Amino acid sequence: MRTTAKTSKIKRYMTVVNDTRTADKSTDLLETLLASKSKADKHAKEVVALAEKCNFTGVEIDYEQIRDNLSLWKKFLVFEKALYARTKKAGLDLRIVLEPPTPVSKISFPKGPEYVVMCYNLYGYGTNPGPKADYKFLKKTVKDFSSLGKISYALSNGGFDFNGDEVTFRNWV
Repeated sequence: MRTTAKTSKIKRYMTVVNDTRTADKSTDLLETLLASKSKADKHAKEVVALAEKCNFTGVEIDYEQIRDNLSLWKKFLVFEKALYARTKKAGLDLRIVLEPPTPVSKISFPKGPEYVVMCYNLYGYGTNPGPKADYKFLKKTVKDFSSLGKISYALSNGGFDFNGDEVTFRNWV
């Protein structure tokens, strides 16, 4: 990204996801990238190098489907600490996106990165019709993640049309 007088004051995050050409939200990919402390550090180094090369001001990690895999969460936390140290040294912001089922009561997340909780997907593909989020879901999510301190919440402006067995994503902007 080119920095101009107009864009220099705008935060520009590079989002990194665990999608592959053949699988969305691949935990197998994460198991490979984070298999050891040295591999996690190598991955962190590569992420920061790419963000710097492309002139981003921050990195956003959106690794999904880890769910209750505490073994993978341990590996992720090693990666997160290495990434935070590298982003801080490079003058980059770090934002970590978390899904509502993240077992935060069983994980000790490091201080420093910004945490964003996805407050949507209560209903969608593979469920019955219903809202992307409702008050009960939002209230529970805020309570569940309160231990992380200051966090942000992401809401969706899209949804799904349910027509019999056909479910179609809609973006209502």
